[in-house]
Amino acid sequence: GRLYVFGGWNGKRALNDLHILDVASGSWSEVLPNGSAPSARNNHTTAVVDQRLVVHGGHDGNKWVHDMHILDTGTPAGAGGAGSGSSDGLTWHKAPTSGTPPSARACHTLTRLAHKLYMFGGYDGGKC
Repeated sequence: GRLYVFGGWNGKRALNDLHILDVASGSWSEVLPNGSAPSARNNHTTAVVDQRLVVHGGHDGNKWVHDMHILDTGTPAGAGGAGSGSSDGLTWHKAPTSGTPPSARACHTLTRLAHKLYMFGGYDGGKC
């Protein structure tokens, strides 16, 4: 299996890097984001839906963000494998949604229950 770590904060700025741990070998690799990757952020939330990683919101170091992106981890990797320094078949997509989206926030949760994702809480700079 694999463990995916996206974004965060390095003490100076928000990040949008993607690191993958091959659990069996204990080997980490970094995959460079492709053009449709989420912007740099920290305190975002993630959920797993089948073989997709869903990322929502967070803070980019200046403002709270409200976009939602999906990384399909089931896409076959290219010849270079996950550690080659490019997206290698892992593709980010902006999530197709409808209706009124939730407001921009960070420090919230996103939980899958059956066929739905439930978002709870967070902080928008003014209220929790």
